[in-house]
Amino acid sequence: MLRSWRFCTPSKAPICLMLVSALVSLYCSQLLNEISVPGLPGKPSIVDWKWLQRTRVRLQEALRESKQAWPIPPKWKPVVNFDSFVAVPNATLPLTGYVNESLTREAKDLWLFCAGQWEQCACYGQIRWGSEHHWQIIPPPSAQTANRVKCKVGKEAGFPEMLDMNPGDDTKHCECQVNTASSFFLYLNFLAIPREERKKISALEASSCWIFMADNSTGGVHLWRGMEGICNPNWTDISAGQKPLPYKKITAALKSYVNPVFADTYNRLYDVGWPRRAFVSFFTGTLEGSQTQAVELLIEAVHRFSVYPIILFHAGMATPMHWSPRVYPRLILLSISELPMSLGHSTTLLLAAVISRVQTGILVPFNALVFPGVDRLFAAAEREITEQYPYPIMPVHFLNRQPADGGSFWTHFCSKSLCPRQTMRWSQLGLFWTVHALPFLAQTLRSVFRDESFSADAPFEPIRIKRVQDVESLINIALWKVGAYKQWCKVDMPDISEVEEWLKLPGNSSECGDRTVCAALMGDKRFHPAGIPKVFAYLRFSSDVARSQAVLSQIIERHERGSLPYPILYGSKSYQTGADALQDWPKIRCLLGI
Repeated sequence: MLRSWRFCTPSKAPICLMLVSALVSLYCSQLLNEISVPGLPGKPSIVDWKWLQRTRVRLQEALRESKQAWPIPPKWKPVVNFDSFVAVPNATLPLTGYVNESLTREAKDLWLFCAGQWEQCACYGQIRWGSEHHWQIIPPPSAQTANRVKCKVGKEAGFPEMLDMNPGDDTKHCECQVNTASSFFLYLNFLAIPREERKKISALEASSCWIFMADNSTGGVHLWRGMEGICNPNWTDISAGQKPLPYKKITAALKSYVNPVFADTYNRLYDVGWPRRAFVSFFTGTLEGSQTQAVELLIEAVHRFSVYPIILFHAGMATPMHWSPRVYPRLILLSISELPMSLGHSTTLLLAAVISRVQTGILVPFNALVFPGVDRLFAAAEREITEQYPYPIMPVHFLNRQPADGGSFWTHFCSKSLCPRQTMRWSQLGLFWTVHALPFLAQTLRSVFRDESFSADAPFEPIRIKRVQDVESLINIALWKVGAYKQWCKVDMPDISEVEEWLKLPGNSSECGDRTVCAALMGDKRFHPAGIPKVFAYLRFSSDVARSQAVLSQIIERHERGSLPYPILYGSKSYQTGADALQDWPKIRCLLGI
């Protein structure tokens, strides 16, 4: 086709222009058919390509504005108009953003739990420290910044001095004063509001047993196959264990609510059915702190490098007030309560994936960063997770975990140092699913809630699910149990130093050589004897927010210049696509994805 452009002489310029315009329109329409999710009549789709192009300049301006309002470390603090947004005069004001926008309530102050002893509290307003009737009141430091305290006796650098208001009392904690008619009230986790106050608000519910039972969509039917055993108290197909979670706590755990600021975005995405594709994450962080800083970088990376939304579950007290649809038009914020510690902290991650109601989803940690090209993993997941293979896929772990590394569950798969029932190498937590895998995910969650066990015949031993300490182990065990065998290659870089080294490679080149970053991950004799390719699709974890921001800035700059290194490293070479790598290495046993 390129040779045909030779007829485009100056005299034929108008004809050429029309031809180019037609080809571009055809390409865009094909792209929209592949990636868009229909929106409500008269409203733009959440991933509509033309809509994204029209709002690109506005989004970039809003992102810059956001960073000016709340700069990333070392001085990562919000600057808000305290008088307008927080301090509300005695008046009756509408609670805009909730379902019933005509609802009005008398403005009053509430004291809400903010942080336990030894933890950090951040709040737009006054904070009090102590217990029962013995409180120390800490006013905001200024009218433009959030109030921040460390909830512990004594003086710590950067925080006000805290007095011992009730010596010997280990229930001391911090509470935040919030006015019910303030804009800040809309940024609270709905479940952090006292029960009596919640009854007065018509909040938009995003998930519940009733919603799951009534959902007759394709995704809903698949999900209910696993959720019925959780939501139906009379379900007895599999026996519960000795210490199941009480039914009321189970149904409460499955409920999530739409943050009112994001109600329009939620309605645009969900009112016409489930989102086709989306990222899902979960965090518990305060208004200011490492978790919230890390999540903001993840949100920004998704908006820069993906056309799909991010569904963010939050179990803390409140979120930053500059997180809004104007700044992040593809963010949906959902309020959730964290599961009891007896179930393991990471089980809430599995819960978030199950109740997100996303057709094809990628679960990423709150401190992850996605890279350009990550969207190709959605299509890869849809190719691999089907009716014939209805299981989620996780990335291979950089460590080959074995019985010698500990864990009572190994006796369920191994006998006398042989593990015939282990069907693939240990996987790292990073869930990828389609609607076909939803029954498996919901059934795995059910096994935790109901304290179920996996039976086994000698010489193998049964497993009590509740004794598995983390959700990564649980999903590995559940996948081996059903004979699953698919794994991604190392698409989730576990160390930010790997990304920094990758960015030192030349752009658009297969050159890699003997640099450390070019070496394949260590293989194993049984599953990956030739090592494991690295695929730079996303960084799964970073504890240094400032370092993550530097990496993100460098990726943005090189991406805009079109000079990023090729994402796949294996055999001392770089590859642009998985097909290129498979031409040289057809026996790679993991899935490259991109």
